[in-house]
Amino acid sequence: MERRVGANETRLDDIDRNGTRGVAVLAVQVQALTESIGGIKADFVKHEERHMQDQQAARSDRKWAIGIILAMMAAIGGLYPFMSAVMHR
Repeated sequence: MERRVGANETRLDDIDRNGTRGVAVLAVQVQALTESIGGIKADFVKHEERHMQDQQAARSDRKWAIGIILAMMAAIGGLYPFMSAVMHR
């Protein structure tokens, strides 16, 4: 135990004498992590925007489909009396 305490004391003295080794590396890693999180956040915002665009496109597609179906029904409905008259001759 005394040997371990003595070794730690030596390491602490070295840190005091030579500065805090490893802290600069840790600071660089934290900075890189912060930049990565910023990139992830930007990607998430882009994803949300794309999701909203997809929803709007789907809504527009549904409107077009409903319009086409209604137009077809109106066309067939308009021809129905004519077809009925021709068939009953």
